[in-house]
Amino acid sequence: MNFEYYVNYFKMLEDRLQSTERYVAFDEDNISTFSVEYASIINECCALINGFCYDLCKNRRPDKKEFFMNDYKREILKNNYNAKEYIGFDKYILQPWGSLVKFSLESKESTPFWWLRYNDVKHAGETKFKESTLKNAISCLAGMFWLLYNYDLNQMGTKMSNWHGAFFDMGNCDKEISW
Repeated sequence: MNFEYYVNYFKMLEDRLQSTERYVAFDEDNISTFSVEYASIINECCALINGFCYDLCKNRRPDKKEFFMNDYKREILKNNYNAKEYIGFDKYILQPWGSLVKFSLESKESTPFWWLRYNDVKHAGETKFKESTLKNAISCLAGMFWLLYNYDLNQMGTKMSNWHGAFFDMGNCDKEISW
């Protein structure tokens, strides 16, 4: 896996999200704001997540050609990634993969809500465009950051110590998540 590729792509998406604050304040009143830019960020970020998770699965099962979200969820748990871990962004506290430990792995409920919204937008296009929200863009990026952070911690042992972006690890704090 080319970890640097994923980190650099994530940095670019994080910068794009942050630049939208020039027009839409990161505030509860705006969390449902939708736009073409948020749709683009969500689509690119989830495509990046898809590639990253595919690479994770491919490492363990090189003979298999296709992987899906249930494969990704199993692989994440096999790699001892802590799905209960909290991610911070601005004033928001997120647990982007928390549904993995709350529900049966094979159930739809164990799939993160932001992934389901991404699929809604991807497959239904215009009729689900209003799902392209600030909330879902932040959530997708939190999900990717969580993957990068955990991969780095578990595979490389560095804990992304040089990370100076908008997203940050909060560990296993005992705080209420924002959504």
